[in-house]
Amino acid sequence: LGRTGEGFISALLLVLVQSTVVSQIAKAGSIASGFMVEYRLACTAVSFSLGALVFGSGALVAARINALFTVVFGLAGVALFAIGAPLADWSRLGLATAGSAHVSWPAALNAVPTFLQLLVYGEILPTVVAMLGKDNLPRIRTAVFFGSLLPLLVELAWAALGIGLAGSAVPGTDPVDQLLRSGPLRGPLLCLAAAAVTTTVIGSFVALQNALDDIASNIFNRKDKNDLVAKNDNGGQTGNTSVQSKGRRRLVVASLSIFPSLAIAMSGPEAFLAAIDFAGSYPVLLLWGVAPPWMALVNRHRERKRRGRSKGPLSASYCSAGPDIWLAFLAFASMCLVAMSAIEDSTAGFGLIKRAASNFLIA
Repeated sequence: LGRTGEGFISALLLVLVQSTVVSQIAKAGSIASGFMVEYRLACTAVSFSLGALVFGSGALVAARINALFTVVFGLAGVALFAIGAPLADWSRLGLATAGSAHVSWPAALNAVPTFLQLLVYGEILPTVVAMLGKDNLPRIRTAVFFGSLLPLLVELAWAALGIGLAGSAVPGTDPVDQLLRSGPLRGPLLCLAAAAVTTTVIGSFVALQNALDDIASNIFNRKDKNDLVAKNDNGGQTGNTSVQSKGRRRLVVASLSIFPSLAIAMSGPEAFLAAIDFAGSYPVLLLWGVAPPWMALVNRHRERKRRGRSKGPLSASYCSAGPDIWLAFLAFASMCLVAMSAIEDSTAGFGLIKRAASNFLIA
């Protein structure tokens, strides 16, 4: 894809991870506001404390603390299901049938991007590769497989339990907010939510640190080379320059990771669902639905061209993603979902502009 494609993919990854952080910071502020803590104060405290942990202590310490909160998440999940299963109305799960008046299939289609964002955590792949080593492919595949399977099972189980416990929740609201207000589930659910927010934000900050550090390294390394040449010409010392450069780079990376997401999250609790919907509608689909099949098809075309024929069998490394028709269909279906979201968002945006213009003329 060249430099342009590399820059576009990197930008999408940064937007996706920042959107994830926005949603989790907003959810933390929303939960805290239910305990008489000011929303913006809670968002700031969570963002700065977890940011200080990741960017101040390093990725290794952050990974260990993240593992601890993962254990807390698992224990809270077990307690939640043990207490909630007897209280759930499991008959509500039978309402989602084709002829049921309780199901809005157009609304379900509109929820696909949000659902995709909840299931896709591809932004953590660079961190997995960095921790396990890029040459250790079997361990990477094992980590990705089980790291994807376990959250999928948790999502399915939580969706079923959530419907059984909060089937009458107001559309457009988070059932977690309803269940946190009162009842025996409040304690384990609060622990579960806190652990989920903590692990997601830490993982996202680590991913941002890796991505932004690469970008910052290129910028500061060019500057350091110029400074090194100048100091050598003057017989100066270069040791302090390297230390100062690392400090500036760490500060820049931390600032770019923390402040943009915090500023958006502080707009209000509605940023939680808005960020998830935006991420699922655009970065997720473009990054994991369009870019991979496109890159695979481009590589196959180049390999066939190199061999001097338009068709023919390729090596297993080129065919592991499936046949060309499947890759083309996946890219096409993803672009259709992106187009649907863009049309819906554009229509809503034009509606807001029209109403604002009408109010201005009336005034």
